[in-house]
Amino acid sequence: MAGKTGIACFDSWTVELLKTGYLHNHARMWFASIWIFTLRLPWRLGADFFFRHLLDGDAASNTLSWRWVAGLHTRGRPYVATAKNIATFSVQRFNLKDNDFANVAHGLEATEPDGLPPVLPLRAVNYPLTTRRASCNNF
Repeated sequence: MAGKTGIACFDSWTVELLKTGYLHNHARMWFASIWIFTLRLPWRLGADFFFRHLLDGDAASNTLSWRWVAGLHTRGRPYVATAKNIATFSVQRFNLKDNDFANVAHGLEATEPDGLPPVLPLRAVNYPLTTRRASCNNF
């Protein structure tokens, strides 16, 4: 949380977040991925860290974004930061190697303390009644 991990991009983003209260969306995703998979820190602590420091923090969006990166809503498909992606979209600001990051094959399904809810089939669609037409005169 002090920006002293030794991972240049992560430490830079930490300082930027603490100083400005803002990070670009890509940096937010990379930060969360490194926090969860490389540093192996709990996603809930990262979400709390962001929410306390982001000026545009929204509780629902922030929590769901962290859960998405962790792969909790996309089972088996977490968002994983890569050196190439970071280098490309930060205009080569950070010179990284893929082995700087954890090799992640799965999300956090097995480590989520509450477990994940079971996958349920979609509910039946309830279509609106078509016997009555909408009209501006009804308001």
